[in-house]
Amino acid sequence: MPKSTYYQPFHKKLNSYHVANQKLLEQIKAIHNDNKGRYGAPKIHEKLKQKGFA
Repeated sequence: MPKSTYYQPFHKKLNSYHVANQKLLEQIKAIHNDNKGRYGAPKIHEKLKQKGFA
């Protein structure tokens, strides 16, 4: 395996898509945990829309 292939992931920076996706995932987990795991996808989607996520 070439050295460049091995070290490539260490120098990779996240793009804006990955950063936004990570923030969205954190919000989804927070909403789910705040409601004791009772909310499913439709209710989480409504809460995200209320918070301004598209």
